Amino acid sequence: MADVEHIAIVRHVTMDGIDEAIGSLDPKAHGQKGVDKARAKLTFVRMRYRGWSVVEAADALGINAQTGYNWQMAWNESGLGSLYPAPRTGRPPKLDEAQREALADRIRRGPMTTREARLFIVGRFGVEYSEKQVHVILGSMGFHHSKPYPVDYRRPADAEGQLKKNSRMLWTA
Repeated sequence: MADVEHIAIVRHVTMDGIDEAIGSLDPKAHGQKGVDKARAKLTFVRMRYRGWSVVEAADALGINAQTGYNWQMAWNESGLGSLYPAPRTGRPPKLDEAQREALADRIRRGPMTTREARLFIVGRFGVEYSEKQVHVILGSMGFHHSKPYPVDYRRPADAEGQLKKNSRMLWTA
């Protein structure tokens, strides 16, 4: 009874279709590691089409038998769609696009420090961020920080002398 296959492979494409899929793998689209893994999965499916058992094909490719069964189940469910993992989107941001745009509008109206931006976010949207995270968010939105005394009619004559290395940075558009 050891030679009986309990899970049959679904033939979504022909053997020529598998060979074409292997030939059309593009490292630019999915990276070299993604292409190597997809090639291994297609080779596994080709072996299964030719009558190899899951365990034999897995052994030939140097993978665990359970991984072979997982690959076959994924192939049976979605065919060529199972070659690459689903994109991982991650946790959604606390601020939606409209809130980010309101923050950007506020900064465009006049420079503010990271602390002021954090307090604006807490007061206006009720969302807590650390100052470091606000710094990261503003940087990702295309803002840059500048010296605390931008060129301005209120700038003191000795502004450079008053500036210190660790002075607060202002965010500007």
